[in-house]
Amino acid sequence: MLDVKQKEQVVAIPVGGQKIIGTLAGPTSVGAPLLILLHGFHGSRDELEIVGTSEGLFSRMARVLAEVGYATLRIDFRGSGDSDGAWEDNTFESQTEDAIAVVDWVRAQRNLSFSKLILVGWSQGGYIAGCAAIKRPDLDGIALLAPTVHPRKTFRHLVGEKVRTCAALVDPDHLVSAEFPWGTKIQIKARFFQDLPEVPPVLERSGFVSPMLVVAARHDRVIFPQPTSSEIWLRRHLGAKQLTVLETDHVFGVREGPDEFDHQLMPALLNWLVSSF
Repeated sequence: MLDVKQKEQVVAIPVGGQKIIGTLAGPTSVGAPLLILLHGFHGSRDELEIVGTSEGLFSRMARVLAEVGYATLRIDFRGSGDSDGAWEDNTFESQTEDAIAVVDWVRAQRNLSFSKLILVGWSQGGYIAGCAAIKRPDLDGIALLAPTVHPRKTFRHLVGEKVRTCAALVDPDHLVSAEFPWGTKIQIKARFFQDLPEVPPVLERSGFVSPMLVVAARHDRVIFPQPTSSEIWLRRHLGAKQLTVLETDHVFGVREGPDEFDHQLMPALLNWLVSSF
């Protein structure tokens, strides 16, 4: 059991005969809010390394949140990081299943006590957080950081005709190679591209009415144009909602250092948490 905010504990969460590995940090026995952190496409639970530090985007976020009394659970989706499964089996549906399994696991742990349960997703993880909220509308809130809006459109922009070509394949298990503009090369099953959603989930039909934060990065070149794209999420939600526009890029400037993360992203998230809960 964690009783010191700065300590971290690795946990294993069962789903579909496999295990999701996560890192639990911050206060877990004093009724603190818990934020479940969902990483982006081809990421992992510590997330993108912040230049000039020894931390990733999510590991630094977890530390900062712990220092002001929030608990976090950052996870590796199956096939990513230390979790079971093969990367090439990833789909939006499998990641949504993972997020829901994590929510249910947290609620089943009698030794954990949280006053609020909030999903925080970055990029594709933001889209997954929205999908999970539809399945678990009693979540206390969601924060979507530079979230994907139209997955099929985004991946068509990033990998070109791979999306259209894979849709025509008969075998969903056919292994496809793709390269992204920033140099990342992947192999993933055609099923991923075949099952790409067209639009964001319609939260207003699900019963989810808890607070939602959407953070748009004005200089985002992955999800764009901004903030117009991110505003679509707000139009699909009937509850309390907030759009915050930051003067940064899709990765919150971490390729240059921690300045934009520390002075733009974290204040935006913390201000929302304080004002909403």
